[in-house]
Amino acid sequence: LMNDGNLELTNELKSIQEELGYPDSQIAYLARRSHMKQNKEGKYYSYHSFGLPLLSYLSASLLGEFGVFLLITLIAMLAMLGCFKVSLLSGGSKRAAFIISWLLVMSCGWIFIGVAFLPEMLGMALTAWGIWGILALENKSLRYRAMYVIAICAGYLPYAHIRFVPISLLIVFFFGIE
Repeated sequence: LMNDGNLELTNELKSIQEELGYPDSQIAYLARRSHMKQNKEGKYYSYHSFGLPLLSYLSASLLGEFGVFLLITLIAMLAMLGCFKVSLLSGGSKRAAFIISWLLVMSCGWIFIGVAFLPEMLGMALTAWGIWGILALENKSLRYRAMYVIAICAGYLPYAHIRFVPISLLIVFFFGIE
């Protein structure tokens, strides 16, 4: 999107192919290994949802590469804060919530997801805040804020990645029960 103004990845796939020295017969192999699908016209697209790329496009257009780094850092911080808040609302002590949050952030999986710029980071942040919203509905002073948070999280989760649709539906389901 940043390079040529569209989501089609054929040019990028060709440059990867040339860089690695693969023959034309291996382009389908490259596409399978790099999360791409070929449509009927022979053009390649990523089969990931556009939620994280859209956010990164906006941040990169404003601040360049630093904007993308800042975005993933902010998403990671929001996810950690969401986990902290969920732990507190679940009845945990501040110390336990802090330890749980830092264990998440310092885990190898979390670091890999952040470095690889995967949509799981955004999904985790939205899920944590969606759960916070459900738990916060019991507090009368937070009720309206919680409903807005639930609506944003459940609404954006499917755009973060299509596999987050069940989580989004669960958040809506538990919001309905609450």
